[in-house]
Amino acid sequence: MTRAWVLAASGARAVDAPAPSPEPDDVVIAVEAAAITDVDLAVAQARAAGDGGADALVAGSAAVGRIVAAGEHALAVLGMRAIVGSHLPCGECDVCRRGGAVVCPNGVRLGVTARGTLAERVTVPQRWIVAFGGDLDVPGPGAALLGSDAALAYAMYARMGVGPGEPTVILGDNVVARFLIEILVAKQAQPIVIVRSNAPVGWRDWVAARARVAAVDHDAPDAESRAAVVAAAHEAGHGDKPWKLFETTGVAARQSRALAIAGPCAIVALAAPGATGHPATAIDLGDALDREVTVIGVAGAHPDLLTEVAAMAVKGELDVAAACYAVAIDDLGIAIERRRTVRQATGLVATIR
Repeated sequence: MTRAWVLAASGARAVDAPAPSPEPDDVVIAVEAAAITDVDLAVAQARAAGDGGADALVAGSAAVGRIVAAGEHALAVLGMRAIVGSHLPCGECDVCRRGGAVVCPNGVRLGVTARGTLAERVTVPQRWIVAFGGDLDVPGPGAALLGSDAALAYAMYARMGVGPGEPTVILGDNVVARFLIEILVAKQAQPIVIVRSNAPVGWRDWVAARARVAAVDHDAPDAESRAAVVAAAHEAGHGDKPWKLFETTGVAARQSRALAIAGPCAIVALAAPGATGHPATAIDLGDALDREVTVIGVAGAHPDLLTEVAAMAVKGELDVAAACYAVAIDDLGIAIERRRTVRQATGLVATIR
């Protein structure tokens, strides 16, 4: 029996769900660890009203493991350690050719529209994995985050086209924000991070060691938050240059706050609800549009970006080990419950072996 796991009220429940046999261009990965994101939790909650039988969807948004089988066209990577991300596009349609792999109408999202990575084996196209070779590796279960939270952070950076020294502002205190700060620092973008008084424990100190902090009370009005960012931007020598502002949580109220804070001609990148597990809620764009604010929605990371994300981790620019909250699969239920009550800027990873 090849085991996989579905998320239930008590945590993870094992089911007999063999990985498909590889096609000529596929690989089979023996999973070491799988990333469990808020999207996985939202999907499990939405499916809770179903029968919960053995055909329930296997969870898991991304994974790291070793390639133990391969189709005839993918034998070159057999035996290598590899990561796989959330999105598996077709790679051939007009949407994919225009760079829209994340929203490919013929693609799948692991753990959402297709069997996820929380399994002993997963079968995926070799085209969409990143295989580590030689001494180039990212050890430990935290490598699974390279295909999930770190990938989303990098996609937000890439979509904004941030250059060295540009004024960048981050509104968010989750693991995506954590990785985004590290990415911007590595790219010499000098981020300003809005830190509210109800942020996760230790968050302000972690941010202050890497970026410029704009501290505000948790219930501060938008005008006060914007004033704090303006002051920080002036201290950094940015003057009144337009910002590139990121909101990383996908929570509608925080997205509205980001749009309210944005100054004239700012560009705002919003993590999409589908990328963060939060419900889609209408947001008033009127005032932001009157200031000619540009809004970019980011629904996930193109699989091709995983190579760049992995390279940053190999170079030590992304500290995936420190950002990883790893638990054994049998303890996943306890970890999920803890995350519901204690806010953390870490990514949850379930270890399979």
